Amino acid sequence: FDPDRVKSYRTKPQGVLTPSHRRALRELWPDYGIPAGYRDDRISRESLEANFGRSGRRVVLDVGCGLGNATVTGASLHPDVNFIGVEVHKPGIAMLLKAVAADSLENVRVVRSDAITLLEDRVEGRVADEVWVLFPDPWSDPRMAERRLVRPFFIRLLEKHMRPLGILRVASDCPEYIDHVEGLMVERIRRGKWAPVPDESKNDSMDEPTYRGFTQYEQRALAEGKGTWERVYQLLPAPRAVDDPFS
Repeated sequence: FDPDRVKSYRTKPQGVLTPSHRRALRELWPDYGIPAGYRDDRISRESLEANFGRSGRRVVLDVGCGLGNATVTGASLHPDVNFIGVEVHKPGIAMLLKAVAADSLENVRVVRSDAITLLEDRVEGRVADEVWVLFPDPWSDPRMAERRLVRPFFIRLLEKHMRPLGILRVASDCPEYIDHVEGLMVERIRRGKWAPVPDESKNDSMDEPTYRGFTQYEQRALAEGKGTWERVYQLLPAPRAVDDPFS
């Protein structure tokens, strides 16, 4: 048992894969999917540039993207940015593939994986300029808190695979989850790894995000009259080593 790698998502049946879903997976995956299995090549900055057919662009990872509402809207708003939706459940992947194809979005790719496995085992180098963790399972039961995606190991993986000055966005309708994130990030901020971006944070908000679309869970929360919270952090460059002439 490795607590760092405990699953952050609920292991559940894949749901109903309709004929339309199956057709999308069969026909659209070759165009928009990025294989991330253990027999596939590791994902690198260079391989992403080759896959997207363009270089020098920012890369956004939308972790646990679900149906891909935020991914698709973000990609539509920012055609100069490359987006990668990361999801484990096939029906959600199929819906995202259909939406991407319907909007002819050439700046979106999809990876089927959980975030921990992807970052720990299937990625090499600093590939991401921005990471979105939007409305993850809050695991509100204190006995299950270890399953929260935003955990020390996850943050260390981001520090390894995000580019300097990269942005981490965490949003939730659960204020306790945001408290958890803030508590975790305090130590990393103290150590000079991250800086908060308070101007982009939100508290108990009902407003539509300007940089992306609503997620499915976000829409549900707002329909129930709940507000949403968002925290934004910037990864700081590692301090440059200074030669000591007396060493």
